[in-house]
Amino acid sequence: MARLETVFLPSIRGLDAEQLEEIGADGRVFAGPSWFELLETLDLNEITQGQVELSFAVVYADGRPELIQPLLRARGSGVYFLYSLRRYYFEYWIEEAVRLRPEKRERFAKIFAGVTRFRKALEWTGAPLDDCWVVGSPLSYRCHPAASPSAPVARSELYRRLVADLQRLARSSKRPLYFLGVEETGPIDPWRDALRETGCIEAFLFYDNLLKLDAFETFDDYLHSFRRTTRRALQRDLKRTAEAGIDLRILSEFGGLGSAFAGMYRETYARHGTSYYHHPANFWKALADKCGASAEAAAAFHQDELIGFSVLLESRRRGEMWTYRIGRRTDGPWGDAPYYFALSFYTPIRRAIELGFRRLWLGPVGYEAKRVRGAEQVPLYSYFWFPRRFDRWTLQRYLRLFGKITRKQLEHSFDPAPRAPNAVPSGAEA
Repeated sequence: MARLETVFLPSIRGLDAEQLEEIGADGRVFAGPSWFELLETLDLNEITQGQVELSFAVVYADGRPELIQPLLRARGSGVYFLYSLRRYYFEYWIEEAVRLRPEKRERFAKIFAGVTRFRKALEWTGAPLDDCWVVGSPLSYRCHPAASPSAPVARSELYRRLVADLQRLARSSKRPLYFLGVEETGPIDPWRDALRETGCIEAFLFYDNLLKLDAFETFDDYLHSFRRTTRRALQRDLKRTAEAGIDLRILSEFGGLGSAFAGMYRETYARHGTSYYHHPANFWKALADKCGASAEAAAAFHQDELIGFSVLLESRRRGEMWTYRIGRRTDGPWGDAPYYFALSFYTPIRRAIELGFRRLWLGPVGYEAKRVRGAEQVPLYSYFWFPRRFDRWTLQRYLRLFGKITRKQLEHSFDPAPRAPNAVPSGAEA
């Protein structure tokens, strides 16, 4: 039996490069050496608007590293809302609830008043709602350890050792563990099983949007998988964008466009709230430098002037692409041309099909627009472990209930998808 131990490192730069590649052999976009190197390059305090400390939990088997999991100590009242139990689970939800169900504004306000009283009582007892260990890949919505496929023990054993040692860290520091963005992958899932078996509680977080492309050989195949009325609406989007003089290009190198990307990104995300990842010009250069082999951008130009972009991250090993960040201008002579859809949907879909990718992740939120274009919703969960018995007794119940209500609210907002999951391409009509 191999001897397992977890070491918490401030950096993984001293680890053997070949072993790092082996640990990242699964090809997960947010769980590989290039992504870890990017995280170490960035000013995460500036990006998250809080006090965060990055470290890496590394599980060794007989002295050899076999698993890596990034870890953030996230603190501060202004930290990115998903990294704060207070902001996300006690405050931010009211904004989303009202947005989804504006007719119930008064009812939500009454519920919010009760939740606020409960939160203040928890804070009075010393519950660390603004200081926790966030387990996941920073700057993404995923939590899945990178583990070597050639480890001398089963991955399930590596996972259980990781969680047990994280719990010891939480107990010694008196701060909770917050596993952020665990994907529902199927009935057999060693990672989720390890979390459950070690006493972590599960709470629904939100859905990600996944477009499966297995049935399509061309972009036209994708368009012809829809009913006539839906297909014509999508084609109108493309036609109006072209008629406005906007053309879409794929940029294999975008590091020199950091200032332009930063401005368009800020303009786009600031319209949807005050808490979002802040990405200055040097972020885009670092992203291009560290992840350039698997990153490119869909870019919109009007008369050769850059007016929008969408970053695409790729994993050829897993056959999947991710739309990662988007930004656009709204102050030009192109009017109301729907080029946002070309940036966020049509160009990534076309590019993914061209490159032979079978899965395109479109990111959370925007469910209606993404369902209309064929995406299905994949549940993501948070898992929690509290070292204090009082917090386990009070917060676990609240977080489970929060997840159930969130899921019900989101599902209530979904319209029926316009296309069956196994739609047949090549001109099929419904």
